[in-house]
Amino acid sequence: NVSSKLQPRCFYQMMEVRIFESKDMRLDVVLMGACKGDLLRSSACSGGELQTPGARKACLKSHVSELTLACRGALFARAQEDARDVRLNQPLFQACTREIKRFCEGHKFGQAR
Repeated sequence: NVSSKLQPRCFYQMMEVRIFESKDMRLDVVLMGACKGDLLRSSACSGGELQTPGARKACLKSHVSELTLACRGALFARAQEDARDVRLNQPLFQACTREIKRFCEGHKFGQAR
């Protein structure tokens, strides 16, 4: 895991970027590079109504059987990253904000938290 070898300041900055990208996958160069064609082909996942944080990525996940191999691979890689820090899974983070504040106060994010 490369993240564990980073200096704390560098890791913090990298996480800030990843959290920003997780809110709108169009900002995630790797994921968009692999899935842009899939988004354009999918009538369900290309609409303007997908404005909530993480909505496009969640839509693609729900239609995974229809995706190209490259997009599926990129989504799988991002899912592994998302599992390490709840802030990277925007639909979950948005839905559970109150619970996270209540039960996780004082705990650091990361390492599956």
